[in-house]
Amino acid sequence: MAGYVLYLPGARGANPEHLKAVGLDGLLADGSPEFADCLDAGPDGERGLFAYWSSLDHGNNPILSTKANKWTPAKADKSRGLAAKRFWLGVDPERPVKPLDLTRKKTFVGEWCELADGNLWRVPSIAHLPHVYDEDEDGLVVRTVIPAYREHAATAERFVYAFFEACDQLAVLQEKRPDAKQDLKVAFDLKGYWNFTCDALAINYRVSREIVGMLGLVNDQAARDILKAATGFAEIVQGQVETNVVDAVKVVVDLEHEEYRGGTVLTKGKS
Repeated sequence: MAGYVLYLPGARGANPEHLKAVGLDGLLADGSPEFADCLDAGPDGERGLFAYWSSLDHGNNPILSTKANKWTPAKADKSRGLAAKRFWLGVDPERPVKPLDLTRKKTFVGEWCELADGNLWRVPSIAHLPHVYDEDEDGLVVRTVIPAYREHAATAERFVYAFFEACDQLAVLQEKRPDAKQDLKVAFDLKGYWNFTCDALAINYRVSREIVGMLGLVNDQAARDILKAATGFAEIVQGQVETNVVDAVKVVVDLEHEEYRGGTVLTKGKS
């Protein structure tokens, strides 16, 4: 097994700003990658730069070769003004990417979820993310998720509320989490569902939304399992709520102009 290697068209010099320029700044959370000049023509037929991280599985670093890897170009991201083919993801077909190859230096406790690649990936719930303590304006001590994960945690809380509301079990949520906000009636579209799923994986692993898609890690079942793990759904209910999670997700995620047939979304979510 080995990790992936990035090809950055036209880039020169070992500078982490290259990743920020192509929308991959989230990969820098636990350190800059190593860089190497692409001495031959890159996958685009031009010159550029390779960027890669050493695997925790020592001796299994990616091969810095255009020919040895299978390359996938990034799609355009119109919402962020990012062009197609701004970077390419290279994977050695003989050594598929494994979770250990992408594990960050610092990880957090969570549930193991089998993703579409057949491997187990650890997804932390918001309860296990780092918290800080402070006092509010009334002098009461409050415990909140650190700023780096605060937006993700807030989204998770909205999903939790929506789950319990969909299952008509808000009383259970109030019992288990008496401090949970009760005014979180927010609709989720498929894009929000996807973003949350990828962001949950990116806490413990060196991935982005683009890279999760390129590696084909998330299918219907994986998305549901990640959602349950990241929100701490199982920890809250502890067997008290019996529900079909497939049906709950259909209710929670607002699939306007979309249909489910056999659990499959037939049209794309809104960007």
